Amino acid sequence: TNGVTVQVSLAAPVNLPENIRRSIGVPDGPGMRIAWIYPLEVDWQLLLPALDPGALDTPEFSLLTIGGFIYFRESSNETGPQRIEKLSAMSVAFSA
Repeated sequence: TNGVTVQVSLAAPVNLPENIRRSIGVPDGPGMRIAWIYPLEVDWQLLLPALDPGALDTPEFSLLTIGGFIYFRESSNETGPQRIEKLSAMSVAFSA
């Protein structure tokens, strides 16, 4: 199978009040967890020529190159393995 492996920090429960969650875009619901996704360790100089220049300014590219937070909920299945449902991912933004 094709895919990308990412390094993720230990997850922590999201204990923010509902009004604050909504104001900053954190999904609601029970069992919500947060973790940090570390930047991918790849040879970006090799990959950059193959990428669409417009893709470099997207939140998704920032998530892969700088890192960011992922919000998810774990769900257990009595007949199978535990599953993680990704609900939201936010890249880090810097401003001058």
